[in-house]
Amino acid sequence: MEIALYHPHGYYGGGQGGQRGRDYFTSPGAHPAFGALLAVQVYQVWYLLGAPSPFWVIEEGAGDGLLAHDLLAFAPHLEERFHRSLHYLALERGRPPHPDPAREKGAQRVLTTSLPLRPFVGCLLANEVIDAFPVHPWRVQGGIVQEAYVTLEGDRLVEVWDTPSTPALEAWVRSLGIPLEDGAQGEACLALPPWAQEVGAVLGQGVVVVIDYGGAAPDLYRPGKRGTLRAFRKHLATGDLYRDVGRQDITASVDFTSLERCAREAGLEVLGFTRQAPFLRRLGWDAVRRALLRLRLPPGEEEANRFGLQALVQPEGLGGYGVLLLGKAMPPTPLWGVAGLSPQGEALLEEGLRRWTPRLTPLHTPLLLGRYPHQAIPWQGYPP
Repeated sequence: MEIALYHPHGYYGGGQGGQRGRDYFTSPGAHPAFGALLAVQVYQVWYLLGAPSPFWVIEEGAGDGLLAHDLLAFAPHLEERFHRSLHYLALERGRPPHPDPAREKGAQRVLTTSLPLRPFVGCLLANEVIDAFPVHPWRVQGGIVQEAYVTLEGDRLVEVWDTPSTPALEAWVRSLGIPLEDGAQGEACLALPPWAQEVGAVLGQGVVVVIDYGGAAPDLYRPGKRGTLRAFRKHLATGDLYRDVGRQDITASVDFTSLERCAREAGLEVLGFTRQAPFLRRLGWDAVRRALLRLRLPPGEEEANRFGLQALVQPEGLGGYGVLLLGKAMPPTPLWGVAGLSPQGEALLEEGLRRWTPRLTPLHTPLLLGRYPHQAIPWQGYPP
């Protein structure tokens, strides 16, 4: 999985991944409200910590830079002092696009496979990052934990099962707290503990926001399920991990049970877990919807914005993604994404939306056009 995704000729390393909307779309691409509402959550963390400057926003897996672009576009409309304090660092292991939307809004780029940082005060964002961490597929057979290996059969790559490559795999499986009956199957993301330790070491004070598809271990690996490892190409599950290697996405659902355990072991506090739909709604999704209606956009553009905005909260899609909030040395005040906006937060957002309302641009994925090709959108007022 590591080679297929990150080799220089692999899916991400060779530039196949991240081509906008080609095999998948992400929340930043669906609508800029995603970045704007995350800016609201980042603002609260900044405010709770006493408005420090500099205040760092570190984004892992920044990809095409769209989240950075949209968050930084909305930040000055919340409070100029907040915007001036922000230092945005977009981390990615592959080459950035050109032109780079993140850099256009003042973010800095670093190409890296780790977190080469000193302890900072701020927020770390990981949107759809952990699902691409390489995993070890496992199963229980005759009461014994086995691991999947890949070998050659003639000129074909095939899967075989054998003794685990490391004792850490069996220890991981037995730590899940689920019945290990024959036929049980899943994946172990052994990259999680070192990642959590690294995050715990570089976050001096602040919040980590992890957004990804996945769930609790008992739900992911319940009897009868065959694990979550899968491949996608052109928005469809291909059903064959070993076909078109390097030209299709390979991914596994995030085991949030194990992620929370690893985070606690790394000295991070779990501040809350929710799903993306309620998370965004608590941060003001409905206020953005109302603000877009007030713009009275041309019918095609209005429908495209409504479609993209709705995609962010669809329970069977992006809205069902898990949102894990982790913290270090944070005051006890609940985060807005968990408890809802305070009256101060509501006033802040409404004033920000009065100044500028996030709306789709040609940078974003044309979801409506993909569903209804006859809906051509005459973009107006771009750039914002």
